[in-house]
Order: sequence, then structure tokens, then C-alpha cells
Amino acid sequence: MQKKLILLCVMLSFALILKEHVYEKESIVLIQKEIDQEVQRVKASFDGTLLSIEAIGFEMVVHVVSKEDIQAKLDENKIVSLSDYQKDNYLIFGHYTKLQGVLFNKLNELKVNDTMSINNQNKTYTYLVEQVGTIQRNEYDSLLDKDSILLLTCTSDYNDDLYYYIKGRLKEEA
Repeated sequence: MQKKLILLCVMLSFALILKEHVYEKESIVLIQKEIDQEVQRVKASFDGTLLSIEAIGFEMVVHVVSKEDIQAKLDENKIVSLSDYQKDNYLIFGHYTKLQGVLFNKLNELKVNDTMSINNQNKTYTYLVEQVGTIQRNEYDSLLDKDSILLLTCTSDYNDDLYYYIKGRLKEEA
């Protein structure tokens, strides 16, 4: 009888712990849904420039700056562009870091034919990755041409002479 009572107490304790765990998990799911809804609301009201790369789970505001201000914004861990979007080309700089989920740390995971998009003034432009590689820092202008996007960051070994780049071509609207 005493063994059955102890077993019943253990089972009851386990059931309460399990119920508490399920409740916590449901609470986390509800909180995440609220956060996702708030993110969607903010995105809908945002009228700046947003860079999204689904393949690497990246989404960040792009700050448009002058050449004189680019280093200061990069030092603030911002993603920056030297020009407003003009449907001719887009040049975007960002730091590489080994911290997961921060800035351009996963840029090297993009492959040819992945997509990236720019949302600017409530219009989305989608680009297809067509080139991935490294280039001398003073030669990236040679990659810019009509209807392209160029993402630049330092290389993973922090070589001061090279940029790691992703070049995309604007996809035709269907």
C-alpha cells in the first residue's frame, strides 16, 4: 500500500511538472506570435529600405549615407548603402562578424540562384544571385551595372585587401 501511495505521488508530481512545462511552452508560442505580429505591423508602416535574404534568415534596415559617413555608420554596426535605390544598381556594405545572426556573418552561405530582396517605399525588388566571390577593395566598381545589387563585406579572415561580394541581378516582374 505504501509503495502504491509513493508511486501515485511520484506520478502526480510528474503530471504537474509536465502540465507546467506544457503551459510554459504554450506561453512561449503565444509570446512569439505577438512578437511576429508586431514585427509585421512595423514592417507594414516602415517606409525606409529593408534588405531581406531568406536563404540565410537575414533582414535588416539599410541606411543610406554619404561616402564621408560610411565608416562611422559601419562602426555603429549598420548596413549602409551609398545611394538611394534607383533601379539601376544598389551598393550595400556591412561588417562581417563571427557572431551568429549578426550583420553579414552568413553572407558566405549564399549561392548562385538564391534570392534577396529590397523593400523600398513599399515596393519590393527581387534579385537573383548571379556571382559570389572576392575582389580587391578598390575594384568593386567594375561589378556594378544596370539593374544589379552588390553586397560587400570583409572576408572571413579579415584580409584588408579584399572584399567578399554577392552580386545579384534584378528579376523581371512576372
